[in-house]
Amino acid sequence: MDSVFKDKVIEIIAEVLELENDEVGLDDALVDDLGADSLDIVDLSFSLGKTFKIQMPQKSVIAHALEVADEDSVFVVNERLTAKGAELLQLSPFKYSAENVTEGVSLTEVYLSTSVSNWANVCFAIKESGLPGEDVIHHYVSTFCEQLKAVA
Repeated sequence: MDSVFKDKVIEIIAEVLELENDEVGLDDALVDDLGADSLDIVDLSFSLGKTFKIQMPQKSVIAHALEVADEDSVFVVNERLTAKGAELLQLSPFKYSAENVTEGVSLTEVYLSTSVSNWANVCFAIKESGLPGEDVIHHYVSTFCEQLKAVA
């Protein structure tokens, strides 16, 4: 992904959150650092989709995983990520960092720490694929689950 794409994501996030572009960094968490609320996230998803002519996913990677997996406890136990849940998110189109997303982190903490870079990554993956975001995430999760079964 080139810097022009990243800069456009930063510009859109700044606009939605009524900030200056230089107040938004790639490593900033939308909620924890930039103060976004749930309505801002919806607005952001719409704005990114419109700008990049993509369909953003409506459900999270974990929501898809819980639908696809044979057993829920593979990825989440007591609302906290398992090692496989952390790996699922780190390798996902969002490309969560191993620093922020580890075994034992709560799903709320994942949401609160989702960064500008994570949003840029998923937008880029969807744009490159030419598919709707739901399909991109579902395909990724299905492939990940199939690989888990093959190893087991």
